[in-house]
Amino acid sequence: MTDDAFEQLTAHVRYRLGTRVDYARPWRVNELTKLVVRHWPHSHLEAVAAAGPNHKDVDHAMALVRAQVREQWEARHGIGPLWGLVLAGTVSGTCQVILGLWWSDERWRAGLKEMSRRAVE
Repeated sequence: MTDDAFEQLTAHVRYRLGTRVDYARPWRVNELTKLVVRHWPHSHLEAVAAAGPNHKDVDHAMALVRAQVREQWEARHGIGPLWGLVLAGTVSGTCQVILGLWWSDERWRAGLKEMSRRAVE
């Protein structure tokens, strides 16, 4: 996946999050999306893919992603009141948007793997 694919993903996430983006600011949403992609639990989700999106391990995997994103955000920017008021919900919404894409199309799964590799670099 190219940077264009990541730009398309972030644009889609911003669109799906709606007015929350105005409160969080687009640059924060983009950075949070990058962190979500970086910590995306490919192996966890692939292990339960046959069970479907309502499997309890999917919720657990998303909780791990949210915790990792929070930890990374705190290390870079600190945690203030904005986290609890806006950003934590933004991360949850971002996870839900990307999870929906992950379940909807095999190509997105492959694309997210590639984006995850590039996000680490």
